Amino acid sequence: MTIEVSGVSRIYKSTGKGVRDVSFQVPSGAVTALVGLNGSGKSTVIGAMLGLVAHDGGVTFDGNNIEDVKADSTSSLGVSFQPTGLPGSLRSQDVLEARLCLSGMDPSLSVSFLDKVGLSGAARVRIRSLSLGMRQRLAVAFATCSMPRYLVLDEPTNGLDYLGRRQALDLIRAVADNGGSVLLSSHVFDDVTSVADDVVVLDDGVVKASGSLDDVVEGCATSRIFVCSSDDLRLRTLIANLGEGIVSCSGDGVLVEGGPSCRSVGELAFSHGIKIFELSVLDKTLSNAFEVLTGHGQKRCESIA
Repeated sequence: MTIEVSGVSRIYKSTGKGVRDVSFQVPSGAVTALVGLNGSGKSTVIGAMLGLVAHDGGVTFDGNNIEDVKADSTSSLGVSFQPTGLPGSLRSQDVLEARLCLSGMDPSLSVSFLDKVGLSGAARVRIRSLSLGMRQRLAVAFATCSMPRYLVLDEPTNGLDYLGRRQALDLIRAVADNGGSVLLSSHVFDDVTSVADDVVVLDDGVVKASGSLDDVVEGCATSRIFVCSSDDLRLRTLIANLGEGIVSCSGDGVLVEGGPSCRSVGELAFSHGIKIFELSVLDKTLSNAFEVLTGHGQKRCESIA
């Protein structure tokens, strides 16, 4: 089971912004994360995939178009696009029971899914009375409870606290582990790192990189060194004057990205009489890879006279 997005483009005349030639695959048994900042085009891509946004290019679900998938009476498609779209007059348990019945599953399972997203106490509460975070959790439960073949979610953890995010991500992961093809969009790197197998980095409507999470991080993130010394400000200036990489203050020390080696930093400090209290190589991260790919969040230091 594979979702294939091929050359999807949509430019909005009013702003001149949109997405251009977006292509990627969402394999079965895996979570693929569409990663980008707000306004990068993530929702446009997902809207196009769901047939909600007119676009050029193609989207297929195992060779079928979205209308055929929507018409499948077994509810093979799970979606969380607008949590406020759930009918406000119905109760939380009602919508899950309906979803499970359509999928040929036991409606009593709704109790378990409500518990998994922390809503067991709101089973008989009408949706319009739920907070935004509670509706978001219900939307994720609604999308995942039938263990769909295809799961597409737009910012599923938006507005959730830590526990809510963890519960939502566990349900999403369960669909992939059951063999489903899962796509979620997010700008929360910690969430992506904890649940995704593959990533698609989107910036200003263009795919900057795609592949397995490990490959993108390893191939795109820079080496990073953290150093804590007796004179961080002076050491920061000395490293910046080397003209290599990016150097910035970080907590109680100095962070050096893509620049000199640990040994070089240690020797530089020693030669200027600066004592080193900590010098370590940090793990590469998705956020660092994203900054390298897009240029966001990076600020190169000029030599300081």
